[in-house]
Amino acid sequence: MPQGFLPLDPKLYNLSDEQLDFLRSLTGFENDDEMRQHVLTIQAQAYEICPCPCVRSFTFAKLPIIRIPYYDRALALGRKNKDAIFLDLGCCFGSDSRKAVFDGWPADKVIASDLHQELWELGHELYRSTPTTFPAGFIPGDVFDPQILSSNPTPTPRPPKPTNLTSLTSLNSLKAHISIIHTSLFFHLFNEDQQLDLAHRVATLLSPEKGSMIFGGHYGRQTKGTTVAEALPDGTVRPKFRHSPESWKSVWEEVFGEASVDGRVKIEVEWEVSKQYQNMDVENQEAYYWMVWCVTRL
Repeated sequence: MPQGFLPLDPKLYNLSDEQLDFLRSLTGFENDDEMRQHVLTIQAQAYEICPCPCVRSFTFAKLPIIRIPYYDRALALGRKNKDAIFLDLGCCFGSDSRKAVFDGWPADKVIASDLHQELWELGHELYRSTPTTFPAGFIPGDVFDPQILSSNPTPTPRPPKPTNLTSLTSLNSLKAHISIIHTSLFFHLFNEDQQLDLAHRVATLLSPEKGSMIFGGHYGRQTKGTTVAEALPDGTVRPKFRHSPESWKSVWEEVFGEASVDGRVKIEVEWEVSKQYQNMDVENQEAYYWMVWCVTRL
């Protein structure tokens, strides 16, 4: 275990029936105790790479995407348009993109991206898959690296849509071609300016076609501002910035400009008090709110 971080706690492995059924279906385990031990083993390896609360609390197995009310709308678009591309941004093990494939999205029309390629590879170990049995594309890298995702607008006319997602090394090849962009537990990792910058970058990927959407869920506050400071092993403290529902909506209004005013883009934000951090030794639990949101082209 990385020094300075909270130890892993097996008691946090408290999955719902839906989450357990998903794991059984993809891993092939018939014995729940054996499956639990398998997950704990993979979790320990992941915590060495990325000692974050999402790994410690088994969020990778809890499928954040199913907690988002706009997910069914995304699946409906995929059923209507078989050529639509689904992006899972900040994917960790790729559990949410696997859930989309499990629910009918063609795997060869799915692409995921994360800073840590090792986590994606651990996803194959976790779900007992291979790039052949789960042929989704994956792009490792920092989304603030312009070689991975720039904030430059889409060229006119649009370049052709890539047909082989597994061959891509940059998200820039997909500008204005992605129908569904899912990103959960990702934006809140960054400060206010970075979140706005990231929103601008992500928006360049969204297809101009009606129904295309960016959606996700992350933690926020009733009023925007800095919340619990995260103590790092080297003794430094990193404050965490959290948007409110109102300020988060304003971010996307700024990103889409007139389109968000004249009805060409719909912005939805909902929130609830989070139960995610109960019994997790996290200070100021009252500061955590689960915020779900969706930006849709009309």
